[in-house]
Amino acid sequence: MSSSTTDRRLGLTGGAAIKAPCKAATTANITLSGEQTIDGVSCVTSDRVLVKNQTTGSENGIYVVDTGAWTRDLDCDGTNDLRSGTLVRVNQGSSNAGGWFQLSTSDPITIGTTSLTWSRETINNVTTSSLVASAGQTVFTVPTYQTAANGIAVYVNGLRQRVSTDYAETNTTTITFVSGLIANDEVDVYCGASIGNLTAAAASSVSVTDATDHFVSSTVEGALAELADGIAIDIGNAGITLTNASSATINRWNTALTANRTATLSTSNAKEGARFVCVRGSGATGNFTIAIGSLATLRAPGEWCEVVYDAGTSAWILYKYGILPSAEILSQSANNGDANVTLTVGSSERTQKWSSSLSLDRTVTLSATGAYIGARFLLIRKSTSAGNRSLVVQTGGATIIHLATEQWCFVEFAGTAWIVAASGNLREPNTNIIRLYDDFLGEEINGHIWQSLIGTDSACLQAIVRPEQLRGYVRLVTGAGAAATMAVNGTLLTSRLNWQVDQGCLVCEIRVMLDAITSVALFIGLTDQDSALEIPINGAGGGDTFTNNATDAVGVLFDTTMTTANWWLVGVAAGVAATGQNSAVAPVASTMETWRIEVSAVGAATFYRNGVIIGSVLSSAVSSGVPLTPVIAAFSRTTTIRNIDSDFIDIQAMR
Repeated sequence: MSSSTTDRRLGLTGGAAIKAPCKAATTANITLSGEQTIDGVSCVTSDRVLVKNQTTGSENGIYVVDTGAWTRDLDCDGTNDLRSGTLVRVNQGSSNAGGWFQLSTSDPITIGTTSLTWSRETINNVTTSSLVASAGQTVFTVPTYQTAANGIAVYVNGLRQRVSTDYAETNTTTITFVSGLIANDEVDVYCGASIGNLTAAAASSVSVTDATDHFVSSTVEGALAELADGIAIDIGNAGITLTNASSATINRWNTALTANRTATLSTSNAKEGARFVCVRGSGATGNFTIAIGSLATLRAPGEWCEVVYDAGTSAWILYKYGILPSAEILSQSANNGDANVTLTVGSSERTQKWSSSLSLDRTVTLSATGAYIGARFLLIRKSTSAGNRSLVVQTGGATIIHLATEQWCFVEFAGTAWIVAASGNLREPNTNIIRLYDDFLGEEINGHIWQSLIGTDSACLQAIVRPEQLRGYVRLVTGAGAAATMAVNGTLLTSRLNWQVDQGCLVCEIRVMLDAITSVALFIGLTDQDSALEIPINGAGGGDTFTNNATDAVGVLFDTTMTTANWWLVGVAAGVAATGQNSAVAPVASTMETWRIEVSAVGAATFYRNGVIIGSVLSSAVSSGVPLTPVIAAFSRTTTIRNIDSDFIDIQAMR
């Protein structure tokens, strides 16, 4: 064959081995002019058509459609363009779609003179059929079958049949099985020609319907899965009675359920070791169950069980129960994207993945509808799910966990509510992140990390750990002096100036509670000094204005002297105050709430309350190059002490 060359002016490949694909191929003699329908395909100007059925064989070849007379295409009109064995693929058509056609004419070839014969190749031309037999059937109809040339493969119930031993090939239109088939036998045929149907061996045999078609997988595992899938019957949205010797071994529900369904296990004709496998496929959605006798209940897509007959007790027993690997693995390929998701047992896949950048905090809502004790979901936030945003997992309106990039969690239904059963990182912790986390457990505060400063009033107490408190708290107690200032009634918990925002991803999260929300000022967040008793920002005493005591600080403020006694989102950078934002929510006495402050490398702050974003991004909230420390600072504005409890303080940033 000649070498493959390219004409740069025309952009055509001149190789004689394999030609560019054609849109359609003829099935009969045609007039070589005008736009027309070929093999069910509308062929219009500029389409390529393989003409192979002309009465005058020398007219065969590859043509370009035109409104007038057709012309041979430029890669098939010259002396060196065709050789015996040249291949061309046809893309569309009722009979020829996906077929490869080979020029079987012997060399030498003269275009327009030599009669050209194009024969369909078996390469990638596998036509498939899957059929259910009736009792006694022996004949399989194959209208265009040619012995050997079409590479037929016949399976019965997944077992490859042997030519001459199990069935006879003919050169006509049928394949005949040596022995009659049994009712409900699954016959799969893979062939390089169009395939027909099973034909009844006797007039008394019932007709045969075509079952789900199959394709040949490129892997052994895939082919086996296809055969298993073909054997498994889809029960649909219905119940069933399973009887040994008359019911399929594998029974599958793969249709949305509109009610609870039952598989009744009959003891009729049951023998020792008889078994059924019952599978709830991924298509069997809906908040309904499938009861397998009284032995097992399939509640969610992917669950399966195997039951076995015990002749000694004359009863069916539960032998195995599990979850299909595909139910977990298949969903790994799905991606929830940049979206919120509601997960419901019975209709949502068990494994959920986020692999897209998040433009906002996204919420995973866990529904209690249809949930049962032990029901689980696996939630994964992949490394490609970038963005300085959280995946917030909620149930009943309450947040139970935040997931950052490269984190995962198992959530489990505990009977009345969803809980976090396990969580972790997809890989080892990133050593480029530094973190300070304290849950305030044990007998006393860690003096190597924290320092407590208090005012001059005798009622002020140093910060103490409350060891009897479940999960551990640290308590700050204000004074009750008449002067009602930070210097007199103040209490402060701070660490050291170990943190700066210019490295990026600085996050400060504090869980805090006030025992009363009258006559008090409270600031939580980050500040630029760790040596003096100072509330970084507080109300100015009139209207909704602030006094900035720190040069650099960012956080949330509650001060009852302000006209609007809500939490305020505040910041000051190099002595210049950011425009404070009213959060529109106030603390509730004796109620814990979690505040999270995320600060970008340029000092812009985003605030979250109990996992929900509050307000808008606070620009120029703090200077990027100034060392900061986490802080809780408060003072009573009356002669009554105030208690401030903190459950934990968590701060982290890039190294």
